[in-house]
Amino acid sequence: MSANPSKFPRAFVMLCRDGESTADVRQDLLPSHLDFVAANIDRYLVAGPLRAPEDSGGDAAIIGSLFVVYAESETDLRTFMSGDPYYTSGIYEHTEVFAFTAAAGHAVGGTAWSDSKTHLPSEV
Repeated sequence: MSANPSKFPRAFVMLCRDGESTADVRQDLLPSHLDFVAANIDRYLVAGPLRAPEDSGGDAAIIGSLFVVYAESETDLRTFMSGDPYYTSGIYEHTEVFAFTAAAGHAVGGTAWSDSKTHLPSEV
C-alpha cells in the first residue's frame, strides 16, 4: 500500500524503546520490517533505528526506533503500524506517540514561517 502524503494532513512521531533481550528478534524480523517500510514508503516522513549515544560506552547498540508517519489520527497511525512486524512482535517495551508539525529544516525547505530559503546551508 502506498499513500499520497497530501491525503494525510497530519504527521505523528512514534518513539519506540526496545525491551531487554530483543536484539535477536529484531535481527530475525529485519527483512520483513524493511519490506513493510519499502512497500509503504509514501507514509513515512522519516524512520530509523535509535542507538545509545556513542559517549555512553558500549558499542552503540540499537535501543529502539523512531517513525514519523503521515496519518489521519493516532488510531490511524497505530492501525497502520500494526502491519509492521517490529510493532506487532513485542520487541518494543514502550511506545509514545506525538502529533508532529515540520516547521524548519531541509524537509520543509527552510522555515515554515518564511518563504525565504536563505536559512539553509548551500552544501549538505
